[in-house]
Amino acid sequence: MFKKPIIARLSISAVVFVITSVVAFLVWSQYNEKDAYDLVIMDLHMPVMDGMEASQIILKKRPDMPIIMLSANVTKEAVTKAKEVGIEYYITKPVSKEKLLQTINKALKTKHGSK
Repeated sequence: MFKKPIIARLSISAVVFVITSVVAFLVWSQYNEKDAYDLVIMDLHMPVMDGMEASQIILKKRPDMPIIMLSANVTKEAVTKAKEVGIEYYITKPVSKEKLLQTINKALKTKHGSK
């Protein structure tokens, strides 16, 4: 049976940028125009620059950008620090497809004003 890709099941049309390395972050920062991306999904642990630091830079340029942070770190301190940085969505690994899809939909609906 053929399944639709997970991104096709979003309730809102969106352009999502996934950052899993510093190289991907540099690509985002180089080519990000005002409305180029609707959402960023980022891993907390990356070589050279972690997801918290990259998120601070992104939110300085685009304070309205929803960021979904993925991490195996489930400590209260990590979640609290993410909130302090401005990251509203923090998902612990392993991540189910459904949990990721629900969080993407929630972030995009919030961004587009239909909480």
